[in-house]
Amino acid sequence: MGLRLRDLGVTFGWLDLDSIVRCAPRDSALARMLDPDNAPWGLTEQLLHSVEYSLRLLLWSKSEDAANGRTSTAPDPVPAPWIKDEKKQASKIGSDPVPLAELQAFLGWWLKGEPCGC
Repeated sequence: MGLRLRDLGVTFGWLDLDSIVRCAPRDSALARMLDPDNAPWGLTEQLLHSVEYSLRLLLWSKSEDAANGRTSTAPDPVPAPWIKDEKKQASKIGSDPVPLAELQAFLGWWLKGEPCGC
């Protein structure tokens, strides 16, 4: 593009800069810097990932292990940003319920009849 940040306001404006940032191709250096986990995964790569996993799962389903019910040998999907690891999620979020009063205080919500702190 040949634009320099020092030319902002002279050669191009803030809306132009906004358009350049929002519409940067996913393989651009800017997109890789803003979202390094998802930048390499376009629609084609996501579909290919799904096909590859489905084929491995189909192949496994025809094996003796699948016929004998050994799910421990089932293939795992290749790690991808949109696949959530439930074990990691549980350790990050927590496993104990949060009391309602504590949650309301955290969110800044108040029940009817309670002082709002205003």
